[in-house]
Amino acid sequence: MARRYYNILKQLANRQTICLLVVIFGLFQAVILPGAANSLAYYSGETQIIDLSFALPATQLYEMVEAYGVRGRQLYAIIEVTVDLIYPIVYTLLMSLLLTVLHRKMNLRHYGILWFPIGIMIIDYLENLGIVLMLLLFPAEWMPLAVSVSLLTAIKWTLVCANVLLILGLSVRVATLYLRGDFGKKMSNNPKI
Repeated sequence: MARRYYNILKQLANRQTICLLVVIFGLFQAVILPGAANSLAYYSGETQIIDLSFALPATQLYEMVEAYGVRGRQLYAIIEVTVDLIYPIVYTLLMSLLLTVLHRKMNLRHYGILWFPIGIMIIDYLENLGIVLMLLLFPAEWMPLAVSVSLLTAIKWTLVCANVLLILGLSVRVATLYLRGDFGKKMSNNPKI
């Protein structure tokens, strides 16, 4: 199954697809996500977005949910089931394809690193589901749900940082090998990237 997944990613891992994903990712980062945050801030003032928090206590999460107000909670729930449904697919594909390119260039034998972005996406979707439930069920407060959301958010951000460091570390390794001349023919014979 890992080999099959790798082969699918290998087919997608070309300059055009990666560039397109970088542009879409940049669009989310520069326009879509800040626009959603600004719209939410209109209703909630300076209240932080739960998705961007890190390991906050459950009681503080419910204070944030209350601060959003009725319209803010509705808007946040809509953002979670639209924008935050698409964004994880974009960043997962981008990270997966970057790891695939690095995996191929390093000629690694194990495919485990390629599953890392999928794990992050699953955790992100579970976190989003928890946030939506918190928003829709309010004023009812179910502390185990809030604790789960806080834990999932912390795990998500820890794994995102680890994945970025993995991509950077492998990139530095590939660049080092290339600069030393250890890659010469292999890199020039690869037309995809």
